[in-house]
Amino acid sequence: MDGVGGLAFLLILCGGSLMLWLSARGQRRRIARQRRRIAELERQNVRLQRALDAATVGGTETLVPPAALSLPARPVPMPNPPVGALATVRALEAQVRTHPPDPYLFPVGWELVRGTPGVVSLSLASKSPFRSGNIAVTGESQYGKGTLVFLVLAALCLRATPAQLRVLAIDPKRDFALWRGKEHNWREPILGREPTRARAALRAVTEERERRARLREEYGVVQHEDLPEGVRPPILVVYVGELNTLRLDVPEVEKWLTSEMSTVLADGIRFLIDDQNTSGKVTDWRTHIGTYIAGFQASQDWVRPNIGMGVDELRELGGVPMNKFPGPGYFTVRSGVDVATVHAPWIDIATRQAALALLPDTALPLSIDAGPEDAPGGKRKPELAITPDEEARILAAAALHSKRTEVCAAAFDGATTGEEYTKTKTVLDRHRLLVPGSSTEAALRH
Repeated sequence: MDGVGGLAFLLILCGGSLMLWLSARGQRRRIARQRRRIAELERQNVRLQRALDAATVGGTETLVPPAALSLPARPVPMPNPPVGALATVRALEAQVRTHPPDPYLFPVGWELVRGTPGVVSLSLASKSPFRSGNIAVTGESQYGKGTLVFLVLAALCLRATPAQLRVLAIDPKRDFALWRGKEHNWREPILGREPTRARAALRAVTEERERRARLREEYGVVQHEDLPEGVRPPILVVYVGELNTLRLDVPEVEKWLTSEMSTVLADGIRFLIDDQNTSGKVTDWRTHIGTYIAGFQASQDWVRPNIGMGVDELRELGGVPMNKFPGPGYFTVRSGVDVATVHAPWIDIATRQAALALLPDTALPLSIDAGPEDAPGGKRKPELAITPDEEARILAAAALHSKRTEVCAAAFDGATTGEEYTKTKTVLDRHRLLVPGSSTEAALRH
C-alpha cells in the first residue's frame, strides 16, 4: 500500500505541475498577443493622427480618404464594387474635398468601413500626405492587374488636364492601343515587343528627365512643383508593362530602371511598373518604389518579394496576404507603413471605351522614332543642349510669329539656319507648336 500511495502522490504531483506549466504557457501567449495588439493600436493611432493633422493644415478642413480614416476599423474589401472606371472616379470626387484641389489623386479600389463603401486613394503629388511615389503592380495573369492599371491611369487623365499630366505607355501586350491619339499621351504608346522601339522609349525618357533637371537648375529649385507655373512641365507617368516580355537584356532594363527611378521624383516623373512576380529576380529598382500594389500570388513565399513585408506583419497592419485572395480583382496596397486590401472594379472593353471617349483627342500625335543608335551597340550623336532661357525665348517668339524661320530669327538675333534652327524646331515640336501641315489653332492646343 505504501508503494501504491507513493506512486499516486507522484502522479498527482506530476499532473499538477503539468497543469501549472500549461496554464503559464497559455498566460504567456495571451500576454504576447495583447502586447502585439497594443503595439498595433499604437501604430494605427500614430498614422491616424498624422492623417488628421494633414487634413487640417492651414486651418482648412478636408475629408481624409478612407485609407487613412479607416485604419482602426479594420476595413474589408468591398465584395461587389460598381462596374467600370467612371463610377469609381465619381465616387472619389464625391468623397474627397481638398483645398486646393488635388488633380493627381487616383483610386486603387473599394473597401467597406463599418459596412459603408469607400474608395481608397493615393496621389502623385509629392507634397500630398497620401503621395504614392513610384508604383509597382504585381500579380499573376488573369487576376485583374491590367484592369487596375487602366483604372489608375484613366482616373488620373479624367481628373487632370493634359497641361497637368501626361502618360507614356511601353506596353508589350498592346492593351494601350485604345489610348492612341489622346491628348494626354506624352508620346504615342510603344506597342509590342520590338526591342529597338522599346530601347528608343527608354532613351527618350532619360532625355526628358535630364531636360527637366536642367530646368530646375536654371530656376534654382529642388522640386518640380516649385518651378514657375509658366515653365513647369506636366507630371509624366511612365508605364512599363510586363518587364519579362520586353525582349531587352535583363541587366540593361534593370540598370536603366534603377538609375532613372533614383532621381525622377524631383523632376515630376513617376514610374508605374507592371510585372507578374518579382520573386527571385534581381530588382534593385524596388528600393525606389513608394507604393506596392500586389495582386494574387499562389505561394505564401511570394508575399514578401511583391509587397515588401512578411505575412505576419502584413496581417498585423490589417492587410490580407495575396495568396489568400478569394478571386480576381483583389489587391493589397502598401504605401509606406499604411496597408489596405481593396477590390478593384471590373472594367470591360465597352466601359473602357466609354471612359476614354471622355478624354480629349489630339490633332498632332507625337511618336518616338527608333534610329540606328537604339540598336544594341549603336552609337548616337551628342544631345543638342537647349537652355531654359533659349526655350523661353523660342516659346515667346512662337506666340508672335506664324513660321518657324521667323520664330528662329526672333529668338536668335536673326539666325534662321544651323544649330539655332535645330533648337527652334526641337522646342516647337516638343510643345506641338507651328507643326507643318496643321492649323495654328490645332497646334496651340495643349
